[in-house]
Amino acid sequence: MTANYQRARANLSYIFFISLKFFQRAHFHAIRTRDEDPRSLINSILRPITPACLMTRDRAKTGARMAENGTGAGLRAKIAARLEGTVEPQHWDLDVLTDGPVILPTKTVYSYAWARRRDRATSALGDGAIDSQIDKALKKGAPIASLDAAIRADPRRWMSRLSARPLPGWHFAETCTETCDSCRGSGKQSCGPCGGSGRVNCRTCDGSARVRQMCTSCGGRGNHQRTRQVTQWNGQYNETRTEFYNETCWHCSGGYTYVNCSQCNSGKVACGTCGGSGQVNCGDCGGRGKRLYRYDREIVVNSTLTVTASHANHDGLRQAALARWDAVLGSSGVAVEDLTCGDADNEGMAATARISIPTATGRLRIHSESGDVWALGKAAEVQDGEPVLAKGLKLPEPDAGSPWPSVARHLAGTRLLRETLARFNASKGTAESRRDQTAGATLANQGWLLGNDGAKALAMTAALGVGRLRGEAQKRIWWAAWGGAAIATAALTWQCMAAIIRRPDAGPDLVALLVGGAGLGLALGVGAALLARRNTRMLASELGVEAGNVNMKPGKLVMSIGGMTLAIPALMVALLFAAYFIGWPAAYRERIAGPIEPETRIVTTAAVRLRYGASESADIVATLPPGTVMLEAVAYNDRWARVTTEYGSGYVAMRYLEKEPAP
Repeated sequence: MTANYQRARANLSYIFFISLKFFQRAHFHAIRTRDEDPRSLINSILRPITPACLMTRDRAKTGARMAENGTGAGLRAKIAARLEGTVEPQHWDLDVLTDGPVILPTKTVYSYAWARRRDRATSALGDGAIDSQIDKALKKGAPIASLDAAIRADPRRWMSRLSARPLPGWHFAETCTETCDSCRGSGKQSCGPCGGSGRVNCRTCDGSARVRQMCTSCGGRGNHQRTRQVTQWNGQYNETRTEFYNETCWHCSGGYTYVNCSQCNSGKVACGTCGGSGQVNCGDCGGRGKRLYRYDREIVVNSTLTVTASHANHDGLRQAALARWDAVLGSSGVAVEDLTCGDADNEGMAATARISIPTATGRLRIHSESGDVWALGKAAEVQDGEPVLAKGLKLPEPDAGSPWPSVARHLAGTRLLRETLARFNASKGTAESRRDQTAGATLANQGWLLGNDGAKALAMTAALGVGRLRGEAQKRIWWAAWGGAAIATAALTWQCMAAIIRRPDAGPDLVALLVGGAGLGLALGVGAALLARRNTRMLASELGVEAGNVNMKPGKLVMSIGGMTLAIPALMVALLFAAYFIGWPAAYRERIAGPIEPETRIVTTAAVRLRYGASESADIVATLPPGTVMLEAVAYNDRWARVTTEYGSGYVAMRYLEKEPAP
């Protein structure tokens, strides 16, 4: 009795559930296919309802999360692939709200027209005149029939938005000989080098009709050397002497004269290309005046798409599908149902169909942020949504003032930071160009999950954040190395000065100290480079990126080591020169320049005659009183000096001159 009661109760529950599903399906089909044949509507409603439908009771109870049968699973897989290594699985979730096809009742209106074009031909065609070809094609069938066959053969390709698409089987071409367009039948064209004038500039005079010629009078010097007698008072009598001077040549200007060009007339000569005629054979037709042309005529198809139903299921996804219609039709799982083609007018046709597009919508959550996402196509080929990843990672606005080092530490260990840094290091160009390249590549990889601003923020994190962290890791090491180099330079410079003070021939000691300074600089540079490399490896390990993307570039490393190697000896030499010029220490300068003598002057010890020559028989210029100061004195020989005084210039016996301290 109890078993029969339980069996009857189960049967009644099953009948109730089947009836409920029947009325739900009838209501859904009444909305979706209100324009269909009633018989097809009844057949679709009365499809066998299997007990597997009972599995939907769990979904009906929860109502918040739908099963991911197709597109939803593809969307989840693509999001998981992008987030792998960046966001842990427990920190993101996708609630698929809808996972089913969008049915779009569409009407595509096609119009076609003849497109014509004419172009040069290299060989003749043997298919006859275009008009006869078209007549033969029209006897076989109308263009509307070819369009109907093309749509039925590949509806997904032909139900996209068309713009001047050629209709298969309706392209015709012919060739014919006609008057050349370039020369208009004359076979001649205007000569290019001379512009049709038949004359060009003379190469000898470059079109000026004058050439420069060296002056035969002055030999190209531009002047003549002349002499003249000059009489001048020397203080005692008038002295006459011969003076040489240059006189400008009267026959030329600067050593050259200009004469008429002997190769041309008024700077022009006959054009060598056209022989002076101004015309050359047409390069298009070879001078024949006629050439072969090809005429093409074909039917091109345009279309407009409209959604015929007043409303469709998933209206938001319907708009998304229409926005990317060509990409959606190329995705997997799209089906064209109930295709009907018919005449629209004499110049076109219309096709109606129900386009079934696999779709999914969902709510994506990353950390504490969430946003709407959707996908179209069975494998979720077309996707879009809010930049949830950028919000979930708390990426700041892409401004230079944002705390990029903190952002880099926040993203430490993520695949996103590792890949972005590798893209930045592989880019080339200026800093801004490299950031743009990195942002573009990152956006292409992550797409809508990051968005444009998120991709720019990641590029700036790689450029500014990691760059500043690398600078901080290396700066202390290099500053310490340069400090040690400064101390070593000062100590070695002091040793050089001490060696010079001790020994007059301190050259070998100086060379040894300079070489030692260079070796010390090399050791400091290599040591600093090794320590800096250790720090950058530690930074790379902390950020979870490859060390090669953080280390200093080899070129900069070599320049840093080489700079420190050369800096110590160069600074030593500079300090030695500076110490000499400032005179400290005094013993160092005295060793190099000798003892510093007090400033002196040369004066006469008695009344002495200033003569014109270095001989006691030479004429007297003046008699110098005792104590006359020599403005200039140069030894002429061991007995006479050539001097300049306020009384004039001449020669004085050296025995009457002496040095005395300047007042």
